[in-house]
Amino acid sequence: MAIPLQLMFYGNAKFLRLIMKNIFIVETPLQLLCAYELINTLGGKYCLILRFSEVGRNDSQMVFSAKKLNLKYRIILIRTHHAYSDFLFGIFRLIDVFFNKYEIIFLGSYFSKFIKMFGLLIWSNKKYLLDDGVATLLAQKRMSANGHIIDLATFFDIPLLASQSKIKHSFEAIRKKFTLSDPKGNYFIGQDLVEKDYLTLDKYIDLIKIIITQHKGTLFYYPHRAESDKTISAISKLSGVNLIYQEACIEIEFLSNKIYPKNIFTCISTAIITLSAIYPKANILSIIPKDFKTSDPHFHDILDYLKTLNNVRVFNLSDDKLP
Repeated sequence: MAIPLQLMFYGNAKFLRLIMKNIFIVETPLQLLCAYELINTLGGKYCLILRFSEVGRNDSQMVFSAKKLNLKYRIILIRTHHAYSDFLFGIFRLIDVFFNKYEIIFLGSYFSKFIKMFGLLIWSNKKYLLDDGVATLLAQKRMSANGHIIDLATFFDIPLLASQSKIKHSFEAIRKKFTLSDPKGNYFIGQDLVEKDYLTLDKYIDLIKIIITQHKGTLFYYPHRAESDKTISAISKLSGVNLIYQEACIEIEFLSNKIYPKNIFTCISTAIITLSAIYPKANILSIIPKDFKTSDPHFHDILDYLKTLNNVRVFNLSDDKLP
């Protein structure tokens, strides 16, 4: 049972500042993007907390995205190897946050221990789970199994569990914020498949070469933040590839630069799901190379969901030809 921090200190709620606003706690750029939708959909006052981890470019991409979206935010640093000391120091810095009562708390991740703990310290009337890419699908499975149901704020078209409610959105607010051009250009969303040993570097390069050969024009390649220098260097040497380092999540990168892709290529990036909603006119191809190997038990569940999206085609590359 949640024990709000206010009661730990005072034993009752008479000192509680009854500011009925919503609070969002997020850890990734995608969660931030979903928070933006709910902030605009619901209106009113809000409190947005960004959890920094000092892992890769995640923190800088969240800040860049928040600024592009004109969001006000607070920061708490929780590093994996300093979690307890960071948590105590972070609570002290955000102490005023815990002495408000909120209408809804929106949690960025179902699986984050930090977000779970943070949620226990917040006094709110309702609790919702923001989208976290494919993790949203996995969270539904976990909640179905353990019976601990949290309501959803989601762009997914998925069946609700018993007693579960949903706030549905389709990224309407963010599409209204940015002026877009007509669909054009070929874009590849990079992934750290080589680094995870899902695919050899040679096979990954071969895949990109096939796309360059069969689709006219420059291929704009956006590296994943976990791709190695070796992988990126090999890709940069390919003729017909324009390597672009993104400062924000791929969705904000496209929107803020007024890009409406005509063709989007990737393997099994979770960005497919958000991009298909934001860019319904784009042709999105999820390419699974024949030598692709993964031990992820949810791989086929993810593919099955991608196949339900209207502008996404999942293609198993058994030869050297794309559809």
